[in-house]
Amino acid sequence: MSTDSTEWFSEINACFVEAEKALANARTKVSSVDGLQVEGLVFPAVNELRYAGKHLSEALLLGEGDAARIEQLRKARNHCHRATYDARDAVVQFFLAELRLLDKTFKESPIPIMTVYQSYPDDKAALRKIQNDLVEEQRDKEKRGEYAARKDRQINALEEIRSKWDCARDDVFRICEQRKEDAAKLVRQHSEAMIQATKANSIARNTLIVAILAVVVAIAALGVAVYQGHKGSPGTTPQTSTKQP
Repeated sequence: MSTDSTEWFSEINACFVEAEKALANARTKVSSVDGLQVEGLVFPAVNELRYAGKHLSEALLLGEGDAARIEQLRKARNHCHRATYDARDAVVQFFLAELRLLDKTFKESPIPIMTVYQSYPDDKAALRKIQNDLVEEQRDKEKRGEYAARKDRQINALEEIRSKWDCARDDVFRICEQRKEDAAKLVRQHSEAMIQATKANSIARNTLIVAILAVVVAIAALGVAVYQGHKGSPGTTPQTSTKQP
């Protein structure tokens, strides 16, 4: 690039504006999740902009055309690129944390995720690809500025997966609730059947008791009648012979 500092300042300004937009977007999309705090996620980007400002201030202390001045401006520009990368990476890390929680929900659910969302394996493969890219990016931190454009693709992919997984989670919850309602309904029906059976058994038992009592009463009445009939019948008196005079 030209040694004219005016061109450098112009490029740095454009890079700073891009980083600022990326940081604002990160603050909009990112919220606290799974122990990750918003400020913790965006701090690397803010820190890079702080370094950019430091190199700009040092460049202003050097004369026009000084090679050291251009070097300070180059460093300021690179820090702006890295700030853009870090701001977008904050969004990536946020989405990955959310997806880990959703994945845990799927694994703990009694409803297999594949019953409601058949693209789950494809999404898992896409996540592994993104995570491998992140490992590559961390190995070569000096190229983070060049990777900034890749972050937009990662964010779009992750946001789409999260949207689909949110719908899948709702479907899983809906099926679980339906199964709970069906189970509760079966329990109610079974309880009602048991109550009816108990009532029927109670009625049958009472009927049997009444019948037995009726038989006992009848037998007792018959015994009384027999006894009274025997007691009231005329007795036979033995005849004595009288002698004739």
